[in-house]
Amino acid sequence: HLLTIAAPSGDDKIAHVQPVELAEQVDWLNIMTYDFYGGWDATTGFNSPLYPTSDSPHANNATYNVDAAVQAYLEAGVPGDKIVIGIPLYGRACDVAVETDDGLYQPASGASSIGTWEPGVFDYADIIANYLDKDDWTRGWHDEAMVPWLYSPSQRVFISYDDEESVGYKLDYIVEERLGGAMLWELDADTVGHDLVWMVSDHLR
Repeated sequence: HLLTIAAPSGDDKIAHVQPVELAEQVDWLNIMTYDFYGGWDATTGFNSPLYPTSDSPHANNATYNVDAAVQAYLEAGVPGDKIVIGIPLYGRACDVAVETDDGLYQPASGASSIGTWEPGVFDYADIIANYLDKDDWTRGWHDEAMVPWLYSPSQRVFISYDDEESVGYKLDYIVEERLGGAMLWELDADTVGHDLVWMVSDHLR
């Protein structure tokens, strides 16, 4: 049998656990490197940025990203092969109060009223099939965070999500840092053809 744990990310969350002691007791740690920003924030941000960005207005920008979480565990003494990073197969969406800059880093008025299963949460399959390049939904890309986003000016909705491009960079990161692998939340949010799941499997195999 294997013993694993879903472990927190973000410096304020990691401060409440003992990384090395945890690592000694489990086979690996699944780091929840997502939900950094969402409908609970007053300003839009990325659900799962790989790196911090120079243009972010968020005070915790430096530590609310995948790389910062991984480095925090490594610096605490957790072996790299026991660190598994989380990749979200969903997007977090916010209603944007002001229609500027394609919705990124703009004042938000809570989770969007639309979603796949609940307001403010979109399955990757839903995004690909029903929103990407549909109506006035446009895709943006941040070269520092290494993740995309969608925005609709007419609906004033901002969606931060991961796609094949951003997942590819995260998989390269796992290999370069010699980490234990990737975990996905959650499998049934992927496309019918399981595009992202197969991508992860093929890349890390």
